[in-house]
Amino acid sequence: MKIGLHMGYWWGTDIGSDIKAIIAYTAQTGVDYLEINPRYFLHATSQERKDMRSYAQDLGLGILINGGAGEEADLASDSLASRKAGVAFWHKMLKAAQDLAAPVWSGVIYSTWLRHPVGPYPQSAEERQRAREYCIASLRELGHILDDYDIVIGLEVVNRYEQFLINTAQEGVCIAEAAGNDKIQLLLDTFHMNIEEDNMADAIRYAADHHRLAHLHAGESNRRVPCGGGNIHWQEIGAVLKAIDYNGAIVMEPFVLKNADNAHRTCTWRNLMEEPIRCEHMVEMARNGATFLRGLKQ
Repeated sequence: MKIGLHMGYWWGTDIGSDIKAIIAYTAQTGVDYLEINPRYFLHATSQERKDMRSYAQDLGLGILINGGAGEEADLASDSLASRKAGVAFWHKMLKAAQDLAAPVWSGVIYSTWLRHPVGPYPQSAEERQRAREYCIASLRELGHILDDYDIVIGLEVVNRYEQFLINTAQEGVCIAEAAGNDKIQLLLDTFHMNIEEDNMADAIRYAADHHRLAHLHAGESNRRVPCGGGNIHWQEIGAVLKAIDYNGAIVMEPFVLKNADNAHRTCTWRNLMEEPIRCEHMVEMARNGATFLRGLKQ
């Protein structure tokens, strides 16, 4: 089992927009992977992406990808133009992921993050059903090209406040199976599961039993670095990871700074780290988090 760190941890710091500095500081935390948002590489050249991969590898890091497009490229949109743009976006992303040698691309990449139904019930239920059908049709179309790439897809299961299509592991498995390609799997996240699942360990086991568990995100219930000091039942999670012999990555995704690029979207209204904010201290916290997560399967 390998440990990763989402680059969003560094957003809001002095290095938040400097990808080389983010890679260098992440390497100091002792994790195995850095998870990168597409805006840092999608518009780069193929050679620039390969150089980024080499720089990370020289520092002992592999690269994972997390994040998708906006409403203009939504696989589950009512707009045919948006769905077509979503398919085109996937084609670009898969080629970029190949340059980066990323084994997993995850996120709300089946629709749009923070999309909500336009109207109340019953219109909301009707929109959800349409979105589900459009999503599956788009994924089935894309499934035909996935076998050309050495990558697994992790459809991110998120809470009801951030999306309306896939809120539980069971809902995610249904869509992933309907997509018709074994490489289309799930990303489960302790923050989201803590809101939506009756039991996190059962949700993880359910996805694994259906051969759809590609990836995991870990954080405390308030999105701090995982350390065991909150109300997440980490020992239960560790036990199920051991029982299913999980060998994928667990990526820490702490959103802890109120001035981060995405703070207004993740609703981070206060700093969740000791002030003053210093990258050296953040390295130490992430290193401790990685050590904690590695101990879960022991």
